[in-house]
Order: sequence, then structure tokens, then C-alpha cells
Amino acid sequence: MDKVNIQALYDERGKLVGEMRGLLEAAGDQPLSAEDQEKHDKMDARYDELTKQIRAWESQSAREDEESRLAEIKPAVRQAPVSEERQVKVARAWSNWLRTGREVFERELRDFASDSQNIGDNGDGGYLVPDEFERTLLKKIDDENVMRQVATVSQTSSGTLTIPYRESKPAAAAKDEKATYAIGNIEFLTTTIDVFKLTNSIAVTEEMLTDSAFDIESEITEALGETIGAAEEAWFVTGGGTTVPYGIVTGASAGVTAASASAITSDELIDLYHSLHKGYRARATWGFEDATAQVIRKLKDGEGQYMWQPGLQAGSPDRLLGRPVAYIEAMAGVGSGTVPVIFGDMSKYRIVDRAGLRIIRNPYTYSREGVVIFSVSKRVGGRLPLSEAVKKLTMGT
Repeated sequence: MDKVNIQALYDERGKLVGEMRGLLEAAGDQPLSAEDQEKHDKMDARYDELTKQIRAWESQSAREDEESRLAEIKPAVRQAPVSEERQVKVARAWSNWLRTGREVFERELRDFASDSQNIGDNGDGGYLVPDEFERTLLKKIDDENVMRQVATVSQTSSGTLTIPYRESKPAAAAKDEKATYAIGNIEFLTTTIDVFKLTNSIAVTEEMLTDSAFDIESEITEALGETIGAAEEAWFVTGGGTTVPYGIVTGASAGVTAASASAITSDELIDLYHSLHKGYRARATWGFEDATAQVIRKLKDGEGQYMWQPGLQAGSPDRLLGRPVAYIEAMAGVGSGTVPVIFGDMSKYRIVDRAGLRIIRNPYTYSREGVVIFSVSKRVGGRLPLSEAVKKLTMGT
């Protein structure tokens, strides 16, 4: 589907919003008739269906754009035949190792493994993966993990990253001519972000590995990217910071506590919006999962207008009170004592990747079943150094 057709989905969704509004406005302060309620419910269901289609096609479009970008790089590679030849050797050796085991990998890489920074034995039977495989897997992880799309991501070559941040906001002061400069109370502090190991494994039958039509690299990338991305997002949302990174909900400051344990009101969202300092509001994003979005989308302000503004063009996000919405599926739903909504400058959340993905090929544990286990590990950390940059809504109990 091209961008014109995606826009058609946006147009249909926008038309539905107008028609649903018309039904509600015609009813005024009276309940909808049974006939109108049935119409409204059908349009509401169609809206959700269109939203899912839009997200799916935009994700596909993003993948195709990335492939096109990589394709444009190929001519430059062809201008360096030595590098291209080495790339081919690495790709072939890597595929052979995945399919047949360590011996083939070592034999084919013997001539050039010594100068490779991203391929080699890591000391525990595993290997640092080739650059192209790592880029592809990380891209898949990014697609699955919305937190990586809204946060600031850095890399480190060590087990920790120390970052500076400013805690206070001192006021400027007037100064007479020749008078001494006043020293404010501004202070730059530092915080350390530790990295933690995240692992996952998949099982592949020997028959698949010997089948030349089976694209082992793509299948591993797809399976591991989806599961690692989801696991990372859970860490970055609610992680406690002891054995996993500090999550953004863990580090966010209190904004609003809902009066109910099972419902969110429009006034509570407005209060949450204004609980965030206006300096952060200009860059702020709402964060919640899809079921919470379905609840919030039906809320109106004091003048009877929907607070939700659906994106009406390809690439434009849905908005709430004028600020964009991020669908973070690792967020909790609406329930007693949960935190279903956050609002703030999520770029202040820092994600740190320890350079280098590792993969272990284990043909032994399930050898009787004819299954090979591939285990990938990566090290990652996360933290919100400045809690006031993000506010959270906590449900009542």
C-alpha cells in the first residue's frame, strides 16, 4: 500500500470521528437511542480497526524506507572491492556457523577474524555478531520497543555510563556596573546508569538448518527482535533498578492520583497536564497502552468536546490536549493502584547500550530431539535522571 492509500485510511477515520460526534451532539444530554447507539458502536469498532491498519502499514513503510536507504549505500560499497569481498566472506562464514557449528565458522574466518572488531569468540562459547546482523536485529528491537523511539539512546564500551544533569533552576539577578557577579545556586550533578544482561533463546530444528531455502538469519532476527524488544520495553517502563534498569514509571514524579480505582476523568488528565512544568510540556508526550487509549478516547472536556485528536495524516501521531501520544504496551492498564498514564519529556529518559551483541549456538542440550538452541545476549541500561521531567497518574485504591 502506498502513502496515498494510507492517507485514505486516515481520511476514513477522520470522517468516522465527525459522524460519531454528530450522533452525540444530536442527542445532547440525553442517552443515545438504541439505533444510534448501535451505529456509534459500529463506527467505534471500525475506528479501532482503521487505527490498527494504519499502525501496521506505517511500520511496514518504515521498514521499506530503511531497506531503500541501505540499498543506496551499496554503490559506495562496490567502489571498495576488498571491503565488499570481506563482507561476502563474513556473511558466508556467519551463515555456515549458524547452520553447521563452530568448526566451519573458525575455518572460514581464520584469515580475517583477527582484524574484526565485531566477530570473535567471547570466551564462553559464543560470538560477537557481525555488524550487519547486529544492525538488523537492533532495528527490529527498535520497532518493537516504543521506549527506544521516544527516549535518548547512547552507547558505552564499559559496564556503566555517567551522565551530568542540572537539578536546580536558579534565577538570574540584576547587576550594577562594576559590581561583583552574584553566584547562583546552580549545580550540575551526575548519575551512573548501570547496564544489565538481557538474554533470549530460540529453538531451531536440524531439518530447518540444513534446508537452504530456510533463511536462518532472518528467522533469528525476527524471533529474537520481537521478544527482546518487548522485554526491554517492560524494563524501561517499570524496572526497579536492582537487577534490571530503572524504568520511566519508577523514576517519574507523582502528578495526579485518580479518585477512582477503575476510571479516569477528563479533569484528572487536565490536572496531570498542568502538573508538569511548562518548560517540559513543550516537548512532552503522553504514554499509555492501547486499552487505556480506548478509555481516554471517549472522554470530553467541560464544553462537551472530545479531548482526543486523531492523527489525520500519514506519519502524524494521535494527540491528547495538543500533545502527541505514544502507545507503550508495557504500561499497566486501568486498575486499583496502577499507573496507566505518564506525561512528560520522555527524551530525558536515557537508554544505554553496551556495544556488542553475543550469540551462543548450543546443539547439545536437545540433541536427542534434533534441535539446536540459539541464545542471544545484550547488555542495556536505562534511567530517568530528572524525575520532574515526567509525571504519572496513579489510580485510586
